[in-house]
Parts: sequence; structure tokens; C-alpha cells
Amino acid sequence: MGIPIELQDVDYDNDQPYIPLEPDAERMEADDYTPEECDNLIAAEVLLPKGDILVPATVVGRKRDHSGQPVGTSNPNPILDTRVYNVQFSNGHRGICCQCNS
Repeated sequence: MGIPIELQDVDYDNDQPYIPLEPDAERMEADDYTPEECDNLIAAEVLLPKGDILVPATVVGRKRDHSGQPVGTSNPNPILDTRVYNVQFSNGHRGICCQCNS
């Protein structure tokens, strides 16, 4: 027995079930996403304070704890956002940074 038509993705122009051109391009399930895939700060270029100057760095990922879970949680209010990121400076050194304000 197939999926009822009202539960299928339908091309409303033709009233036919939607068949993707590329089956591998299907949307992922919500549980299949990692925190990095939905994080808008990964790969961002930022300026971080070092003494009296601002040094450019690139956000390369989330910092993880000993069990592999990302440190901190996201919150729409920047003051309550506790995520911690790994950054790489232009000279190749790496460090950590937390999002204090965006």
C-alpha cells in the first residue's frame, strides 16, 4: 500500500506526486543534521581582540567536550548564547572563542 496522495509531496501544477530529478538530492531528516550544518557562524571571518588590536580569524568549527558533544547552546538572545567555537588565525595558530554578541 502506497502513501496517501495528501501526504505525498505533490507538484500542484500537474497534481502528480513530486519525483526529484536527483534522488540523492532529497532533503535530510531533521535528526540527520549536525550542529555545524545549521550554524551560520562556521566559516565566518571575524576580528578578535588581541591586546589593543583586532586580529582576523576564521571560525572553523564548534568546540567539543570529552564525549564529542558541542559545548554550549544556541539562543536567539546573544547574551544567553553559550556556544564556544574553534578559530584559526591567519598565521595558522588556533584558539577558542565564544559568541558574546553578534
